[in-house]
Amino acid sequence: MAYNHAMLPAKYISSLLLGVALSFVGRAFAIDPGNVVAAMPEQPRLAEPPANIALLLPSSGPLAKAAAAVRDGFFAAYYQRLNKLYQPTIRLYDAGAQPAAVLAAYQQALAEGANVVIGPLDKDGVKALARNADLAVPTLTLNYTEDENTSPGNLFQFGLAPEDEARAVAERAWQDGRRQAVALIPVGEWGARVFNTFKARFEELGGSVVAQQTYDPAGSDFATPVRTLFNISSKERRRRQDVDALFLVATPRQARQIRPQLNFNFAGDVPVYATSHVYTGRVDKNADADVNDVLFCDMPWVLEEGQQALSRIISLRWPQSSEQFKRLYALGVDAYNLLPYLSRMRADPSERMAGETGNLSLDKGQRIRRGLVCARFVDGEPRIIAQP
Repeated sequence: MAYNHAMLPAKYISSLLLGVALSFVGRAFAIDPGNVVAAMPEQPRLAEPPANIALLLPSSGPLAKAAAAVRDGFFAAYYQRLNKLYQPTIRLYDAGAQPAAVLAAYQQALAEGANVVIGPLDKDGVKALARNADLAVPTLTLNYTEDENTSPGNLFQFGLAPEDEARAVAERAWQDGRRQAVALIPVGEWGARVFNTFKARFEELGGSVVAQQTYDPAGSDFATPVRTLFNISSKERRRRQDVDALFLVATPRQARQIRPQLNFNFAGDVPVYATSHVYTGRVDKNADADVNDVLFCDMPWVLEEGQQALSRIISLRWPQSSEQFKRLYALGVDAYNLLPYLSRMRADPSERMAGETGNLSLDKGQRIRRGLVCARFVDGEPRIIAQP
């Protein structure tokens, strides 16, 4: 089902940003994209923007709230666009919860004139589109397939892959002079996937991962895996000495218990490098005092929030959901802002876009990669650290 409302009067645009629900989809008058570019000398790097945009997101089911955050971020970016002459037709389609619904919505979007499609959000839906070797228009998915080697010509994949963070952390550790790392990760496929990405990148740079240890993410015993990982000898009060970095994959709850265990078990001096999962995205000096000195990499939207007007507007409008789904709002913002860059990125691999989710580039498989910002907890608060 497609949702397509009548054109919203211009007088409502500012109120939409300040509080009117963004679930209404604006249908704008057709504007010649060529004329739009000519009218935008301040943005000469942008390619021709699309005139008809289809947004494929679920309106119900387990991903509905996450999809709403992506949708609202997308429209917030649209209403803050610099060129007000650019008024594309934007239609929202219910992608449902099954791959068949995604394919049906995609075909409906094409039939109704879409010349670019954004979505779906779920991995199974992306797989369904990726198996379609004849995507008629550029399609920017909001998740990734597992296969990084093949991609149909019009398929671009974008999302908040934890692998981007694992690579960024590996690079930061190497830049800091770390060469011998150990890893502490949760049991399961997800933790293994993130670890394997870190290991591959760290070893590609010349480092070595000398040991890894898993822990039960639902449990509370973090002392045993820490002691095992570091070969702790209680009697001799010492640990292994062939380590100069710890790669940690943990949620805030887990990290706040693991960090004190490192201190207690004679490993508190080992630098800790983590993914963004250690940080809720909200400053909590009391709770995060337990993770002081932990370094992690995250998106600019989270770490540079105070400098972004759009982030502040969204936080005021949706105070609860913007905390819970902060990173997904940023995904929606960048999904809109990426559209005119895709053709340039495909033509020029060196092309970059400074996005809210990171410094964005396109790899040979047409997957968007994110360069991230790194921070360290100091007095319970993340502080951005400069590149070495």
